[in-house]
Amino acid sequence: MTIAIVKLSAKPAVNLLVLVLLLALSWIDLRSRYVPPAAVLAICLLSLPGVAFADVAFALGVYVLLRLLSALTKWSLGGGDIKLLAALALYLRIEQFSLFLLPLGVGCLGAIFWAVIQKIPKERQIPFVPFISSAFSLWLLLQLPVVAGG
Repeated sequence: MTIAIVKLSAKPAVNLLVLVLLLALSWIDLRSRYVPPAAVLAICLLSLPGVAFADVAFALGVYVLLRLLSALTKWSLGGGDIKLLAALALYLRIEQFSLFLLPLGVGCLGAIFWAVIQKIPKERQIPFVPFISSAFSLWLLLQLPVVAGG
């Protein structure tokens, strides 16, 4: 039995560009615990072709919800992480962002596991962008249609 990968998605070049941007942001976040707003804006600009009002409203809703959750919990996301996730919500749109939530949940578990292994105190920020990048990579892999053949 052979397995053939048919195609990446409708916009593979842009997906790979976003992935490269996320990997660069991961490195920056690991070194400085900072997410440059220009990079978040770049993802938003890559989202513009075909964007609808509902997509913008959804991304804004993701931003507001994460801000509220962050304000109400001890384990909170940083402002840059929240903006990045809202930009990805705009980029992926409603349907694909809902599929992105499963890899993101795996990324959250990875972040918690990493924080426990590293014995990071709750008060200290952990770099979350590498886990977002991992989730995006996994989402990309889930987009690969696999055709089984004999």
